[in-house]
Amino acid sequence: MSHLAIRADGGPAIGYGHLVRSGALAEELCAMPSDTATSTDWPN
Repeated sequence: MSHLAIRADGGPAIGYGHLVRSGALAEELCAMPSDTATSTDWPN
């Protein structure tokens, strides 16, 4: 089993494109046999 962590940030100052693309990648990877975790620092 492989392990993968995906970290992506998004917000008004930096945009949301990277966050959306990383989310789509995480969805596909979660469908595979691996241990996948996601993390983000959502701005207040």
